[in-house]
Order: sequence, then C-alpha cells, then structure tokens
Amino acid sequence: MKMPGIKLLKEFMILELQYDFMGYFILKDKDLSYHHLIIPRCYCGEAGLKDGYYYWNGVILNRETSHQYLHTIEEFDKDRFLAITSEMLDEKLKGYLDMENIVAIDDILTSFENEYTDKTRHNGHPIIREEYKKRILRK
Repeated sequence: MKMPGIKLLKEFMILELQYDFMGYFILKDKDLSYHHLIIPRCYCGEAGLKDGYYYWNGVILNRETSHQYLHTIEEFDKDRFLAITSEMLDEKLKGYLDMENIVAIDDILTSFENEYTDKTRHNGHPIIREEYKKRILRK
C-alpha cells in the first residue's frame, strides 16, 4: 500500500479496530484497499493529480466487501453512494471512525439491500452478495 494509505491505517487505527470506514471487518493487511473518495481515480490524471493517491482523497476499505459493494451501489443508486461518501468524509474531518457515521452508513446499506435484494445484474448474478451483509453491526 502506498504512503497515504499507510498513514490512514495508522491515524484511523484500522487494524486495531478491525473495521474500515464503512463498518466492514478488516482482519489482515491483505484485506485493505485505498478508495478514492473525493476525486475518482479515472479523473485524477486530467485534474493533474497523477494517480490520486493522496491522504485527503481517500479512505481505507475492505477490498472484497465494502470497496466492491460501494462501487456496485454507485452503479445502481448514485444518491446512496453519495450519502455513504458524505458519511466517510465526515469521519475524515473528525479524524476518527465514529460509530454515529458507521450506523448511518449501515442504515443506508440496509435500505439499499431492502430495495435491491431480489434484483440481479444482466449476467444473472445477484447485485447483493451475502458477504456484503456481514459488517460490524450485522454479525
């Protein structure tokens, strides 16, 4: 992981808490990924930000669950994606992972799941995988 991600890991005590900015379990370093929070990676080059890996532009998410799920939500429901992003930005501003934000994110995810549980993608795969429902508030 690049330096901004390492700094986020330490400052937000991700490995000690064992969960990420969205309330998903983190058990090992290999579970981690950097999520471009403010300026998406695909726009960083044209904005003169190279690859966009800056402390101010990212959060740490679980690679296999929260990160993939967030991009799925972005694809199907931009308003909920932006609401989750807002909650993570609030955590960044506070300087710690706040349970109020985690609860708000969980509420947004639950409402998404209530609406999209029975829906599938064009290839027939479900939009919501079972592992997406396993987070610290829903063990």
